[in-house]
Amino acid sequence: MKMDKNNCFLFSILIFALGLRIAAFFSLKDTIYYKFLLYDEIVYHQWAIKIAQGDHPSFVIHDFAPLYAWIMGGIYTLLSPDYFYIRIFNIVLGLMTCFAIYLSGKELKNRRVGLLAILIAAIYNPFIFFNILIHKTSLSIFLFSFLIWLFVSLMKQDSIIKAIFLGVCTGLLINVRSNAIVIIPVIIFFILKRMYTDKRPVKKMGTVFLMFFIGNLVALSPFGIINYTLTEKISVMPTSGFNLYIGNNTINSEPYYRPMPFAVSIPSLQAKQFVIEASRRTGEKLDAKQASSFWTNKVITIVTQSPEKFVLKIIRKILALFNRAETADNHHIDFLSQFIKFFNSPLPGIWLIMPFGLASLIFFIPSSKVIKALFFVWCAYALTLVLFFTNVRIRLPLMTILIPVTAFGIDALYSMVKRKKKIQISIFICIALFFYLLAIVPVKGADDITGHLNTHARALISSGELKDATAYWEKSSNMERSYSGYANLSLAGIYKKNEDFKKAHIYLNKIKCSSFIAAHKFDLQGDVLRLERKYDKAAQAYIRSLEINYGQRKVWEKLILLKKKENKRDAYKLYQKYKYVSSFYEN
Repeated sequence: MKMDKNNCFLFSILIFALGLRIAAFFSLKDTIYYKFLLYDEIVYHQWAIKIAQGDHPSFVIHDFAPLYAWIMGGIYTLLSPDYFYIRIFNIVLGLMTCFAIYLSGKELKNRRVGLLAILIAAIYNPFIFFNILIHKTSLSIFLFSFLIWLFVSLMKQDSIIKAIFLGVCTGLLINVRSNAIVIIPVIIFFILKRMYTDKRPVKKMGTVFLMFFIGNLVALSPFGIINYTLTEKISVMPTSGFNLYIGNNTINSEPYYRPMPFAVSIPSLQAKQFVIEASRRTGEKLDAKQASSFWTNKVITIVTQSPEKFVLKIIRKILALFNRAETADNHHIDFLSQFIKFFNSPLPGIWLIMPFGLASLIFFIPSSKVIKALFFVWCAYALTLVLFFTNVRIRLPLMTILIPVTAFGIDALYSMVKRKKKIQISIFICIALFFYLLAIVPVKGADDITGHLNTHARALISSGELKDATAYWEKSSNMERSYSGYANLSLAGIYKKNEDFKKAHIYLNKIKCSSFIAAHKFDLQGDVLRLERKYDKAAQAYIRSLEINYGQRKVWEKLILLKKKENKRDAYKLYQKYKYVSSFYEN
């Protein structure tokens, strides 16, 4: 059977998209970042190994969505615990995402728009970047892209099968990006509204809603059962109170993710230490769900007691949402392009597509019910970013809406130019220009790369390159930005190891007591003082560390060992507190 022209173009673009991702993969393979996993990658890799080994009940991350871990665990069980297979899996997801965006563009208008949409998705820099990482972002984008296609399709024509699959998509997406739950009522409202406007029978409307609900239930129930088995609590989503507090506390004036002083930033420990701190403040031993509610209430308190600070932070997060900066808490595209040479290529990023896509979304609301519905879906998800974080990997699902709408807008703009619709063209250009200008408004913390300098230093250390790692830590330290404290801590640790205690103290003193790294500062200070045989001062440093972060088991152990030499009764009292803290880590 002869392939028609459009299908030939579609196939060619998919092959082109695959070629770009393979090229990016081999570019990554030539760097230390191929084997050096970052933060969330480590968590999901370890979790997947536990699942493959049948030992997952002992590995619970309360604020991490489980679906990606189970998929990885299935791949590890079938093949082997080698994350090479996960990178390949994510590349496949990337191609399927491109195809779903083609379908969305085609449903919005025609095949030409669909082909333009898939071409943009194929060359979109962040999509390619996350397709080669060990990260759930590729899965979230994939599910979001198919959800948008199914939604657009149902906005045009009834389909029981598509209603079921839309329900399945939303249910699975919630177990990847739990904040996506907010788009469910928006989707239901617009589909039922369209059916009501088209005078569909109530029975038909009820059937579509029921099928959507069944699809949701099918997707969510396995995770609800798993969570109940592990925690004896009925829940289909990870706890969100911890992240809500991180995103809205007034300690951090920047709109991006920054760790809390009382909890380490290590994902597998952070949630537990949030639970410990909540328990300490309430005087009761709380579980993860109760602690999540505690931190949610803390945010409500911030809103009521410091409304001006809260509003200022929200404004900064809104600006960050529209900003051109691809700010990251894990992988930073621009920073890593120094090492992964593929990403030096002039491929389009969010700075080019989002303003034009938003202009298209807003401009065509009056003339298209589907575009209007997509606008509200976009706003619902964007609202969750303003409430939590606007980091690039969390913001990226929005592009599955904006890319097909961008293609729609380009096609419509071309038509307007041909018909010489000068007023409409001027209005469109003004809207787009507004968002392009908004994208370059300076946002506090957007240019801070100290965390990525520190991460690169850690990667170099893992390869035994101490001298180069020290240079990156020094660079981070000299910048005196948010994560410079970690650099000072690392440098102090090197000098402690070399028994240059004077320099170790110099770097420790650079860390402010108000820093979110303060607990680690006093911990390491205690280690240095102990090596200097200043045991009383060392004990005081450990106590100060625990006053900030009560959940540090190793610091408790070091303090108990010191106190044993002085007073065994005091040491025993400390040991009882240590046992209490340790009980939070037992599951």
